[in-house]
Amino acid sequence: MELTLSLLVRTYETVTVAPVTDLYSTRWDTALQRQSLTLTETWPPETVQPEVHQELESRPFLYVTAADCGAVTTGQEGDHTTLRTPLRLRLLYLDESGAPVTAERTDEAAAPVPGDVTTARAACLSPSLRPSGTGLELTVPVELTVERSRRCTWDAITAAELTEPDMSHVTTSQEMTEKSKEYFEKIVELTKKEGITLALISGPYLLEERDQEVYNSIGQLAEKDGLLFWNTNTPARYREMGLDFSTDYADHAHLNEAGSAKYTAYLGKWLSKNYSFPDRRGQKGYESWENQLMKSGE
Repeated sequence: MELTLSLLVRTYETVTVAPVTDLYSTRWDTALQRQSLTLTETWPPETVQPEVHQELESRPFLYVTAADCGAVTTGQEGDHTTLRTPLRLRLLYLDESGAPVTAERTDEAAAPVPGDVTTARAACLSPSLRPSGTGLELTVPVELTVERSRRCTWDAITAAELTEPDMSHVTTSQEMTEKSKEYFEKIVELTKKEGITLALISGPYLLEERDQEVYNSIGQLAEKDGLLFWNTNTPARYREMGLDFSTDYADHAHLNEAGSAKYTAYLGKWLSKNYSFPDRRGQKGYESWENQLMKSGE
């Protein structure tokens, strides 16, 4: 018994592509790292089923023992591609004396398909015999599977680095809203009445020019009332904190966990340097402070 084994081996390329979903950052200077990325674009396999027909002599006994397809060849003909595969047929029948005889026949299956073809393979399906006139008609269906692909090169953005905003060129001022100004004045008045030292601090923020104009106005109000205004939104202080605008922000206004840790450490050092705080650890009424310290792992 002769066994024919057809083995199809496929290789796959997996590439992870992260689409840009956060577009707010394009309002600031952004350094883009680009790379040419070549990917294989594939289409779903297509199949066509041509049939091969042969006329055979009528026999008392006739059996097709094997129908094998060979490698597929392709030929470009106009706007289509012709697929061709050779067939080898093995027949078993009885001669006039009743002795078993084997015979081989060859043929070719062909079918046109539109466009270009990357790879193609053939498989012979179950043959059939039926009476035809004075003989027999042998029909062998062939399944041709076509695969198409192409290599595409994309100009991909592999990384985007936000540069720190520098608003030192903005010297104009824009007042706070009426409501903000009203509450600002109430806070200033209350702290003076209660003898509380008031310090104005601006946390790290991806500034736009309008924001800087408001900060300029706050700085003028602070100077008028003899208040300290500590603005952390300067390139020098960004670098002192070690802020990376590409990785330390959750959005355009809020630091993420890594950025918050950097700012908290920086703010703590500044407060300790400029103000004297009593140690409240273990003191009754400040248990919530202890709990917060435990949660933060300090």
